[in-house]
Amino acid sequence: METPPNKTLDVTDSEQECGDSAVARVRSTLKSMREGEVLEVKVDNREHEFVISAWSNKANHKVLNIRHQGRHAMIHLEKLGNVV
Repeated sequence: METPPNKTLDVTDSEQECGDSAVARVRSTLKSMREGEVLEVKVDNREHEFVISAWSNKANHKVLNIRHQGRHAMIHLEKLGNVV
C-alpha cells in the first residue's frame, strides 16, 4: 500500500524560472518537513526524475516509489534526517 504524501510539490516549471532548479525546490520543501514525512514531487521529464532521485539517495532520504502518469512522474520521498 502506498504511503499518502504529507506535501506535494510540482516542479514541472522549475527550469522556466531563472535560477530555480528542481533539486533546490525539493531541498527547500524537505527542510520544512519533519523526519518520516513523505513528499510527493511531480516532474515532467526524465532528467528531473533522475536528478531528484539521485540527490535524494545522496542526501540520505528514501525514494519510496516513482509512478508514471502519462508524460508526468510522481516521486515519493521520505525525509530521513536533516537536509543540508
